[in-house]
Amino acid sequence: MFIGNNNFPVKINKDASFGFGDRIGIATPIHAGFAKKYDIFPVFAQQSAREISSIGRTCQDVLKNARQGVQKSSYKGSWGADADHIRNKEWLLKFLDNDFMPYSMFTIDTFDCMDIAGPAPNDSSFKKRLKRAEKYTGKAYTFSKYRITYTHDSIYKIVLKYYRAIDFLIECYRTIKQKIAEFDFEPAFDEKGIDTSPEEHFYLASELTDEGINFTTFAPKFPGLFEKAIDYIGDVDNFICNLKIHKEIADCFLSYRLSLHSADDKLKVIGLFAQILEGRFHIKTSGSEWMEALRTLSQCNRELFDMILNLAVTNAEKNIKAYYLSLDINKIKSLIKTSSSESLIDISETRQLLHTSYGTVLGKYLDEIKSSLSSNEEMFTNNVISNYQRYFDAIY
Repeated sequence: MFIGNNNFPVKINKDASFGFGDRIGIATPIHAGFAKKYDIFPVFAQQSAREISSIGRTCQDVLKNARQGVQKSSYKGSWGADADHIRNKEWLLKFLDNDFMPYSMFTIDTFDCMDIAGPAPNDSSFKKRLKRAEKYTGKAYTFSKYRITYTHDSIYKIVLKYYRAIDFLIECYRTIKQKIAEFDFEPAFDEKGIDTSPEEHFYLASELTDEGINFTTFAPKFPGLFEKAIDYIGDVDNFICNLKIHKEIADCFLSYRLSLHSADDKLKVIGLFAQILEGRFHIKTSGSEWMEALRTLSQCNRELFDMILNLAVTNAEKNIKAYYLSLDINKIKSLIKTSSSESLIDISETRQLLHTSYGTVLGKYLDEIKSSLSSNEEMFTNNVISNYQRYFDAIY
C-alpha cells in the first residue's frame, strides 16, 4: 500500500505495471478504477514524443491531465509518468525541462540508432565496443531449452547493429541522472520490426549493466506483428517459445522485467505474456481510450464521427506512413459506404485508419470531441471499461 502524497508520479513499486495511454487527456479517472481493482502499478501519464507532437500537446499537458484525473478519482495509490519512445536528445530535454513536475519513467527508443548491416565504421565507439565484445567470443550460456553461443562473426554483427544504440542509451541515462535521482529506465528495441534474438538480448543486457545503467524494464522485439489497433499476427507457439527464453535471460540478471509494447487489442498474447512471466511484467497500451472515444461518437454524434472519418480518409497516406502500415484506401472507402458507423470501429482496415489518425483529428476537432464525450460521459466510461476489461480478464 502507498502511504503519502500521490500528487506526483513515482518509480514503479510493484512486480506488475501497466501503461494507460490517454491521447485526449480525460480518461485517467476511468483507468484508475482498474488500478484500484487489480494489483498493478499504473502508469497514468504515458505519451510518446510522436503522439505529443502530432496532437499539439506539451509534456506538461500530459502530466497535468494525469494528475487532475488522479485527483478527480478516488484512487489513493502511487502512479507513474512515462516519457515514452524518446528517439533523440532534443525530446529527452523537452521531457526533462518541463516546468510542471518530473516524469518518473523514461522509455528510450533506439530505432534511429540501430544499424542492420553495412561496412565496419571507422570510429572509436565501434572499435571500443568490438574490443569489449571479445570477452563473449567462444563463450556459451546454457538455459533450459536454449544455448547461447558467440562466434567472432556473430558478435561482430551484433556489435555493428547495436553499438550506436548502446551509446545513445548511456548518454540518455546519464543526462537524466544529472536531473532526477530516482527513475525507471526502459531501453526499447521493438520499433525496428526485426526480432531481438536471445543472443542480442543477453549482449545488450550485459553491456548496459556493465556500464552502470540501471534499467528496470526492457522491451525487445518479439516475434510476430504488433500492428496498431488489431490483434497479434503471427505464430503464437513461436511467441511463447521465444518469450520463455527471453524470460530466462532477464531472470539471470535479477534486475529488470520484460515490457510488451503496442498491447492494445493483442488478446491472443497479452494473457500469455503475463502468465509466462509469472506476474512480473510491464505492459503498454496507447490507443485504447482513443478508439473507445470514437466508438462513443459513432453511437451518439454521427455528424461529428462522419467529419472525423472524412478527415482520416483525406489524410490517410500521411498518417499510416508514420506507423509503417499498408492499408487499401479504396477498400476503406468502399467499407465506409456499405457499413454502419459503429461497425467501422471494429473492422480491421477502418479501425487501423482511425487509430493512426488521432493527431490529425484531435488537431482539428479536439474541443468538439471533448464536448460530445462530456455530454455522454456515462457511455464513454462504459465503453472504455468494457474494452480494458478484456485485457485484465486475459491477464488475471
